[in-house]
Amino acid sequence: MPANANKSGCLGILLAPFLGRKAVDASAQEELPYARRDDFLSHAEISFFHVFRNTLSSDHHLLTKVNLADLFFVRQPHINLSARGKISQKHVDFVICDTSTMNPLVAIELDDASHHKPDRQARDTFVDQVFVTAGLPLIRIPAARAYNPEQIRLQLAPHLSMDPQAESSPPSPLGTTDSTPINEEAYAEGNQADAETTPACERCGSPMVERMAKRGPNSGQTFWGCTAYPKCRHTLTR
Repeated sequence: MPANANKSGCLGILLAPFLGRKAVDASAQEELPYARRDDFLSHAEISFFHVFRNTLSSDHHLLTKVNLADLFFVRQPHINLSARGKISQKHVDFVICDTSTMNPLVAIELDDASHHKPDRQARDTFVDQVFVTAGLPLIRIPAARAYNPEQIRLQLAPHLSMDPQAESSPPSPLGTTDSTPINEEAYAEGNQADAETTPACERCGSPMVERMAKRGPNSGQTFWGCTAYPKCRHTLTR
């Protein structure tokens, strides 16, 4: 190989971050075996999406194909080592969120004939248990060619008038709630206290850490913050 060609190849690799990916020889790139799916939503899911989207108010937003690992986190992950793997490969068909906070309010599964199979029933039982444990409602609706908007609205109405986390999580002593983002710059680094005196988070069971508010009306006050933050924003007063 000519020396100039070798230098050119090395120079292209070195300058690639500055000149863009085109600077790298295309022949050296691995061809990835991916293609876009044409069946992102089934016919039943498409029908439901268009029917139900028009029944929602501006206060609610409809999401499709949501992974369970995006909805839930694992309590005490150092103990429950395999728990995340059990949900990371599973999803629900639809999730309705509060538009202002995008907090999930209720999930929807469309059950077609495949849900009658034993392995799928075992999967559905596990998913149902996850939702019950985490306190997020899951509604199962039989898959169909067409849907009655009023009937669906009646099924979901009880879950759209409240945030499911509001009942289980007490108000934060620092004036924030689980649905309100915390300004991380307003807090000092947490100091882990003695294990015997460190409380466990009442919401998720994770250890808590001592923190101090740096700004606002509670500046200088110490409190317990969950170590699972930002997945869990539960706090306790000292």
